[in-house]
This record gives sequence, C-alpha cells and structure tokens, in this order.
Amino acid sequence: SALRIADWRLSRRVFSRAANLFVHFWLRLKARDCTSGFRCFRREALANLKLETLKSSGYFFQVEVLAYCLRFGYTFEEIPIVFTERKGGETKLGFYEVWEAICGVLMLGFLMMRRRYLREGNKQ
Repeated sequence: SALRIADWRLSRRVFSRAANLFVHFWLRLKARDCTSGFRCFRREALANLKLETLKSSGYFFQVEVLAYCLRFGYTFEEIPIVFTERKGGETKLGFYEVWEAICGVLMLGFLMMRRRYLREGNKQ
C-alpha cells in the first residue's frame, strides 16, 4: 500500500477513507491514495501541465494534478509513506479546506464528464 497511518484517531481514519472513496467514485482515478502521499511523475508530465490553469490552492491540488496527468495519459508511481499523528498543534484542515476540496472534486468531475460527452458526441 502507498499509505500507512500510524497512531491516527478513528475519526481521522474514517475521514481519510471517506475522502478517498468519494474521489475514486466521482473522478474514477486509478490511484491507491488520491488525496495525499508522494507521487513520482515524469518531468514532461509536470512540464506539460499548465499550472496557471489549475483552480486549486489547498489540499485539492494533489487530486487536480493527478486527474489532469492521468487524463493526458501520463503514468505515475506512488511512493510509500507513513503518516504519524502529530504530537502538538492543530490540524490545518478546516471547514474552508474541506469545502474547497468537495466543490473542486465535484466541478472537476462535471468538467471531465462534459468533455467525455462532447468527445463521444463528435464520433457519431
């Protein structure tokens, strides 16, 4: 597995799993962990990705980069990582970041469906 979690509370594990299920279902991305972790792309994949066209600024950025790279036919490797629950401080994941990620995934899914529909419509 690309992701292993050490010492996470049950609520954090459930939240992470739910986020991944949502992204897998809605965007149909083929990755073990769509929402976090390390990924290795070829240099040309990232060079050809027009960063100025990306809409995200927070946690959704990883999902958006992954979706576009896969859409354009690039492959990637997931690098195993172990997340450990922090000992001090608070999470940076607040309501706004969760809302941005949910809206971003929904909008990206609609955009991908629309493009697929238009592409298939032109074949007929």
